[in-house]
Amino acid sequence: DFCKHLWQTWSPAGWFNEEQWKSASGAWSNPDWHDVVLHFYRSRWRPYQPDPDYESDEAIVRRAKTISVPTRIIYGDADTCCLAEISENCDPFFPAGYSYDVLPGVGHFPQYEQADAVADLINDWHQRHTNA
Repeated sequence: DFCKHLWQTWSPAGWFNEEQWKSASGAWSNPDWHDVVLHFYRSRWRPYQPDPDYESDEAIVRRAKTISVPTRIIYGDADTCCLAEISENCDPFFPAGYSYDVLPGVGHFPQYEQADAVADLINDWHQRHTNA
């Protein structure tokens, strides 16, 4: 019920049907789901400490001043969980290339809500950064 509530509120109404919901909801029976997914959101906004099993990885990330691989970030402009604005003007942190794309009418799950548009953006990015 909790996850369905998130699906219904983080994206515009009607982006999924009951069959899609049932298909995806099988993932939530994975015994690691709660620890991995919920902890990601809790630690992202910093009210919780990162998982100690990944402390060495977290230390590397905290020391990084830039990300040295080409990076494309894709948001939906109707995402009520992660606002696209948090990635505006981040170009200086991505010296190898940065693209910040916002899909209109799309919520928190662009890869599901507009799979073709996301695939086009990824393919375009790949083409530009592998044939350079």
